[in-house]
Amino acid sequence: MKFIRILLINILILFIFNTTFSQGVPIGKWRDHLPYNKVIALVEADNRIYAATPYCLFYFDKSDNSVQRFTKVTGLSDVDISAIHYNKENKTLIIGYQNTNIDILRNDNILNIPDIKLKSIPGKKTINSINSKGNTVYIACSFGIVNLNIIKNEIEDTYIIGPNGNRIEVNSIALDNTYIYAASEVGIFSADINSPWLANYSYWHKDTTIKGSSNNIKHIDILNNKLIIQKDRGTNGRDTLYIHYPSGWMSFDTNYISNFHVNYNNIIVSNYGVVNVMDSSLNSLYQIYNPMQTALNPIDATMDKDNFVWVGDEFQGLVKTWGLGWAAEFIKPNGPSLKDAYSMKTTATSVFVVPGGIDLASWGDIWGLGTVNIFTDEKWRTIDSKNSPGLDSIRDLTDIAIDPNDESHFFASSWNR
Repeated sequence: MKFIRILLINILILFIFNTTFSQGVPIGKWRDHLPYNKVIALVEADNRIYAATPYCLFYFDKSDNSVQRFTKVTGLSDVDISAIHYNKENKTLIIGYQNTNIDILRNDNILNIPDIKLKSIPGKKTINSINSKGNTVYIACSFGIVNLNIIKNEIEDTYIIGPNGNRIEVNSIALDNTYIYAASEVGIFSADINSPWLANYSYWHKDTTIKGSSNNIKHIDILNNKLIIQKDRGTNGRDTLYIHYPSGWMSFDTNYISNFHVNYNNIIVSNYGVVNVMDSSLNSLYQIYNPMQTALNPIDATMDKDNFVWVGDEFQGLVKTWGLGWAAEFIKPNGPSLKDAYSMKTTATSVFVVPGGIDLASWGDIWGLGTVNIFTDEKWRTIDSKNSPGLDSIRDLTDIAIDPNDESHFFASSWNR
């Protein structure tokens, strides 16, 4: 059986053949069934917290505790989200995709801007992060910076900022009233944000004052008029955070850092297994690592205006924390645990999916976790090693056989196990 990777599992679940399955979707319509356990980016947008997964977007509304999803079926133009940003002045969410497609979400309406995606650009082409000031959105791309006007909804300019006009990957952008700062694969660059010549590389200046000035700088932000950067150490996945004082650069955190943000005069650092909340003096206020006795693997984290810390986790979805990180609420729409579907079986009331597979090049393992996702009564549930310890050593489940007299009794086969 050919290995199938899917983002919309409903492609294989056509409910119209059975009225039992059509309870949650009109006949002739499609519905997506996506995993929401991995949140790669999040932002505060007034009373909403938007959370991006690799496949879609959802938000939690703090005013009524509701959750709303945006997917390709419901209006998004693409999949593989790589960055999101909220422009407060225009109450607009900008969604960037790995293939450089862009969606604008305003008043719950989605407008697609595919200009960068459609443009022929040599080499790698992706969106790494997004920032904005007023009506101008600055998009950090693998080839430079793109300037987007969100009033006109159009691309206005592209800045190729590398030495001698070379294309360099820009990972992150920070803005103040005077300068635009770019964290790139070869160091930190800056230019006068009000200059009409930003498209000319000679107007961009490289910071050579930091040790390893040509190293990969993954992220940049501003706290109390001081630059903070995340510099790639290139060893064992560890990075270093630096802050720039008038006397020079000072390091203050060396860890397995996935990201950091400056929120309400605090620094929120997502480390391996822990979120570190620091004040403006770089003192650690508290750490979030085991809320409600649940281990975390944070990818992104932010603090909102009410001092709640929200964590985008690799396995737990969106996590709202308070009480110095010990209390938490775990938020994610219902869905399967994984995007993959190698084999499926149905009964009159349920759909069974196994996400295993085979390495067809070598007929070897792909080492997928032993998992069964089951859709019953409009809800997905997962059987895996977390609730069935016997699956700890099982990999690559490839098929299912269901007892015709009792669907709670079924068998799953594995490849090479």
